[in-house]
Amino acid sequence: MRWDAHPDGIRNSNVAVLALPAELTDLIFELVLHEERSALFYHRNKKRNHPWTELSLALVCRQWRAVAVETTSLWCTYTFVGQARDLATSLGRLEGYLGRSYPRPLDLLLDFVTILEPLRHLSAPRLEHFQVETNDHLSDFARPPTKPGVYINSLSPTIFQAGAPKLSSFWLQPSLYHCCCPPTANITTLHFTFHEHDLFGSGLGFEAFQHVLRLPTLENLSIKGDLLSVAGACDFYSHPETYHMPRLQNLRLQNSPLLLDALPCLRAPALGSLILEDFTLFDVPDNHIPNYHFPSLRSLALIDHKTVAIQHWSERPLFFYHLTQKITHLTVSQRDAFGDWIVQEVMNTDRNIGPDLLVATFNAEGSWHPEDYVELGNRRICGCSGIALHIPERLLQRWKDGITPEFPYSKIEAAFREIQPISDDESDLILSRNFPPGNTVALIRNGLGLDKGFHSMNWFTMQDNRIAPGPYFHHVSFCFSLTI
Repeated sequence: MRWDAHPDGIRNSNVAVLALPAELTDLIFELVLHEERSALFYHRNKKRNHPWTELSLALVCRQWRAVAVETTSLWCTYTFVGQARDLATSLGRLEGYLGRSYPRPLDLLLDFVTILEPLRHLSAPRLEHFQVETNDHLSDFARPPTKPGVYINSLSPTIFQAGAPKLSSFWLQPSLYHCCCPPTANITTLHFTFHEHDLFGSGLGFEAFQHVLRLPTLENLSIKGDLLSVAGACDFYSHPETYHMPRLQNLRLQNSPLLLDALPCLRAPALGSLILEDFTLFDVPDNHIPNYHFPSLRSLALIDHKTVAIQHWSERPLFFYHLTQKITHLTVSQRDAFGDWIVQEVMNTDRNIGPDLLVATFNAEGSWHPEDYVELGNRRICGCSGIALHIPERLLQRWKDGITPEFPYSKIEAAFREIQPISDDESDLILSRNFPPGNTVALIRNGLGLDKGFHSMNWFTMQDNRIAPGPYFHHVSFCFSLTI
């Protein structure tokens, strides 16, 4: 159903669409709003005569207004584009959004340029989650105000300087670190997005990044992109150090070879979940691997491993071997033509990969040979309860249809404790969309065009299913976009 939301778009007359059940009307509203929010927020708001979709829906008739007011997902995003002097006049509208979105948290989308100065000295006693990301067009003020060879090497706050004692989750593009660094005293979740072609560099020095690795409260770290824009990052190679991260529990890296190489230098005794995407395990040389490894690691996810010559596997398998010695859950997802060999090498290596493995999830486009999977299962039959295998539904059906006569399904089934299908609709959901796993507050939205997901275009859910108890602003995520 396509409809341009204007107050006069549908008259208050006797038409069938006005008599739909409230549940169906609710779904239509959410679909309309989903399509509208796919555009960058400031495009619509700079058109003064173009009303907001949620307001348009509420002005059609009494029935639609009643449904719209009760549909909390329509009111979970408050957008402000204007001058700082206009903030006071919009407080009444903001209060309305707070009431209608409750108990869900409210996303505040603000024009970053006009709101930055008030943020510097703002006190945010109940702010828990903060995210800032630029669009593709960096303005001059986003350029780090440093001279060549001079970089930011501290974590001194540049916003919320009056205090943000409950701030625990922080998502940042490092090129904005100079103007958007909040207090980090209680940060438990941190996400960095490094852009490969950052015109101005990050302005972030390696010393500052070392401070990040040494944050005493850090429990969840997610990094997308390599550290090439961080001055002195090559010291990971030339002067390897040990980084003690006593509370780190979840680590996620995408296309970060420098950090992958530095993994053996991390001392993270509580690390239980490691996600590696768009990587090459052979980047980690054997002579860089100490005796220490993550003693609490139970979940390992390998997403889109970069293709290398197969013979290299026998040359540098130690790092991967040590990573798997305590894991109980292994996830391998490969969405290219080379997805079969990574599965084969995981299963057929001479070393005993994952001796305590309980659940193995494979989503490899090109790997369908049952003998590879049976090899993995048979190695666990003796002395343990066996492995639960999760594979795509279409692959399981091929096995049941007897695609390989020498491996009837009964033989495959006997190698595992159980075999569970992954439906086609769920193949991109083999890992939690939210980070850290189990988190109910997803700060990234594909619809805003901020941060594309790990491995899947829909890694972070478009639907706002975040139910947060407590008073207004108890769970508030600030999303800022630069407008030129």
